[in-house]
Amino acid sequence: MPAGRTLSGMGVSRLRPRGGATGSRGLQMEALVVADRSYPIDRRGFLADPGCWDLQFATAVAGLLGQPGELTLLQLKVVLFVRRHFVRTGEVARVHATCRACGLSLGRLRRLFPWGYQRGVCRLAGIPYEVIDSSHHALTYETIARRDEDHEDPPPGSLPRVNGHSDS
Repeated sequence: MPAGRTLSGMGVSRLRPRGGATGSRGLQMEALVVADRSYPIDRRGFLADPGCWDLQFATAVAGLLGQPGELTLLQLKVVLFVRRHFVRTGEVARVHATCRACGLSLGRLRRLFPWGYQRGVCRLAGIPYEVIDSSHHALTYETIARRDEDHEDPPPGSLPRVNGHSDS
């Protein structure tokens, strides 16, 4: 979103500070301004200080991502589960644990958050990018989808070679 642009009717804008403030890892810091509250975000749009998170932040970010209207109760349930897990453990909940805890299939979670698990759910939950980036690669359904696309099954009736040897 360009600097100074406002999300219709919500009083949401994203501004770059004039002083060129930087956060951890030297990323350019910005602020997401919602009504009278300012939330520090990094250049990727993730909350820089997880202690600043509230539902107003989640709602504003969902709007910026293209969510039509308010978050649904099911979307809020997912975001709050991921948020509570992060606050309790300091880690991002794995996508399978999130699905299990919220009673969702992986497909349903994808439909609820078309922006992805990391860029959608984790961003709405106020988890800093550095925490997400350092998490295990199997964290998201984006990774699972890419792995499935890159994987080639062996022809029927054959076994893959192991250490240069085959079973035939």
